[in-house]
Amino acid sequence: TMVDYTDLESYSVCPEDTCTNISYVGGVFRFNVSHWTTYAVRELVTSAPPVITSVILNSTNMSTNTTSENLTLYITESDPNGDLIKNITNWFVNNVSIMTFNMPFEGATNVTATRDYGPWKNNATFVSAVYNATGGFDGKGAYQFNNTETYVEIPDHASLDFDGNQTQFTVMAWAKTANSTEEWADTILSKGSSGSCVANYALFLGSGRAEFETANSSDCTGLNEMIGTTILQRDTWYHIAGVYNRTWMQIYVNGVLEAEGIRTAVPKANADPLRIGWGHATQLWNGSIDEVKIFNRSLSGSQIAAIFRNESNLIVHVETHGSERWHACVVPNDGTSDGTEMCSNNVSIAHSLPRQLNVYPANGSNITDRSPNFNWSNSTNGDELPPIYGLEIATSPAFSSLIYNQSNITNYPLGNTTNFTINYTLDTDTVYWWRVIAYDGSQFSAYSNATNFTLQSYVNFSLPIRDDDFGNMSLGAQNDTVD
Repeated sequence: TMVDYTDLESYSVCPEDTCTNISYVGGVFRFNVSHWTTYAVRELVTSAPPVITSVILNSTNMSTNTTSENLTLYITESDPNGDLIKNITNWFVNNVSIMTFNMPFEGATNVTATRDYGPWKNNATFVSAVYNATGGFDGKGAYQFNNTETYVEIPDHASLDFDGNQTQFTVMAWAKTANSTEEWADTILSKGSSGSCVANYALFLGSGRAEFETANSSDCTGLNEMIGTTILQRDTWYHIAGVYNRTWMQIYVNGVLEAEGIRTAVPKANADPLRIGWGHATQLWNGSIDEVKIFNRSLSGSQIAAIFRNESNLIVHVETHGSERWHACVVPNDGTSDGTEMCSNNVSIAHSLPRQLNVYPANGSNITDRSPNFNWSNSTNGDELPPIYGLEIATSPAFSSLIYNQSNITNYPLGNTTNFTINYTLDTDTVYWWRVIAYDGSQFSAYSNATNFTLQSYVNFSLPIRDDDFGNMSLGAQNDTVD
């Protein structure tokens, strides 16, 4: 128990020569005093960390776990003091984290609030910004910057650099500007000096719009830039994400793709620190920044939208590929302290079932070619694995009596469709049904919808009707309609 025995709102242990603690029972504080005055008393509450008791990872369909299904974490947690819990999550593919940096700004001090929860533990070593424990986009922690030399600095590390050896990455953060006008190049984060055009990557505001930038030279000739369309309003939180995929750049604002295009300059790594709130001596952030994350892959728009919705427990299906093994590790945080990390079970991903659509002969059509060419849309399974096909032709929609069954069709051309001409002569004046099945080396798809066509025994044609005047002709003369 602490006592303000000086009446200066400064609580400390009461000296023995001033008061002697006798008991503290049922909220009643009893003690002896050497002289009478008014004292204020405060109970010390020891803040126990939050606890996770289970982390279970499931796919949308637990019996299949294919690349067409999302992955969802189910977390059971509690806090002894009833504090709200934030589950800080890292995702792993084949035991390798997909995040190289994960700094959510949660904690009670600059040391705990600037912890990197990613695998490399790139914790900040210099902080001149002001921490606000309830100033974040979600009502939890964030840092405030005042457009001066206030920033958070993380030392250079290979995991923070992206170049020709690692050219897929995503950077993101929540940001809130305090500027009332459209400032140029207020920097959210920068690996190197974005103001000097040498940042490995940077997120900032360009005339009030979110901008993602990479550089590959010592001057501004090697810049890749992608600029959003939304004018960021004052005192409003925005989620901003930049995606780079070898030669393609994208920028998202609040989970929505705002700009994308080809950019060919490969980013150049540097030895500079990663700074949050700083891009140059004159390009400093004025406002708040929260939850800085860097991924070693180009995230899909669906995944970025899920992160914007604060669904850190979700991996959308387009992020997964066949034969991968996923799991996640979670650290609970109550705004003051971290609980013990707990990891989930593994989920192995199977190839999703490829699907295709019959194109020709079209349903209900009439044809005359007795060895027709069949055409269908190519299967896609999320893994870009070229499947093989099977073609079945029957005289009934139940396919009970097949008259043609060809498997291992692999002569698929580049493009969106597959063409295959059968080496079989069909009977005329017959209605046929056909369908296609695909196999991707792991499993079969469902059959395509059955399609029927009629093979006709005649060719429809029409003769023009024309009147020709041969005039007067002598006996035995000849003429024709050729002329």
